[in-house]
Amino acid sequence: MTASPTDRLMTGIEPIDYTLGGLPRGYNVLILGKPGTGKTLFSIKMAYHMASSGERVVFVTIPTPKSMFEAQVASMGIDLAELERRGVLKLISLADPSNRVEGESLFVSMLGTIEEHDPSVVIVDDPSILVTRVSVPFLVGTISGELGRETKELGRLLVAAMDEDILRIYREHHAFLLSRADIVLRLESEKRGGRMVRRMVVVKSRGMAPTAHCVDFEVDQAGRIRLAHPSRPGCSEGVRRGLEWERRSPRASQGRVRGVGAEDLAPGADQMA
Repeated sequence: MTASPTDRLMTGIEPIDYTLGGLPRGYNVLILGKPGTGKTLFSIKMAYHMASSGERVVFVTIPTPKSMFEAQVASMGIDLAELERRGVLKLISLADPSNRVEGESLFVSMLGTIEEHDPSVVIVDDPSILVTRVSVPFLVGTISGELGRETKELGRLLVAAMDEDILRIYREHHAFLLSRADIVLRLESEKRGGRMVRRMVVVKSRGMAPTAHCVDFEVDQAGRIRLAHPSRPGCSEGVRRGLEWERRSPRASQGRVRGVGAEDLAPGADQMA
């Protein structure tokens, strides 16, 4: 599958739109990162931008109460209520289930609600936090199986933001998710010299040639996500040296990550998956 530029949806997020020229319809996209790296912010901003552009978007938040989620979004100066009134955005807030049966029932109900809205974009914010409430095969099967299959069949865009530290505990399912995804982005952050350095790494981009495999970005006080160095986009020199070392390392020559072909991975990505 090769992604045509005309089939791509702009996200309104500079690191993604610069490196990939938007996200293609019919693609499964994984955004991975530790807590605090910006997964939820990316998801919210993406949902808002796409719905404002006229796409029908379903945003699933787990397991934050809708009122709490809307308050968090309002603090960013974003009005999702107006988009809901216009019918271009549907917010689904799953309750925190008390047991596995209830959790799996909530997921089945969620699938039905998504179908009723008939969206062109589905964004799921961190379902990995439910691994103690639902079985891992069920969770992975729902995201990569049920939703992923409909993404292909109906030409939707599916974006799932997930905590990779949790997923790594379940190595086979982590590898399966990576193998089924068309695009994998990793968000990273670290304190350096008293300031926060953030980066986005393109781990996998099936059928697409990224403008850059790694870019530094910033989040300003208003929550805007921008390239840190617009005139020379890319990661800092230390990060670039690290990626070059990974490409030269013996492990990089193995060429596969649990069923993910080397041709699908950005250089050095097999060391980061």
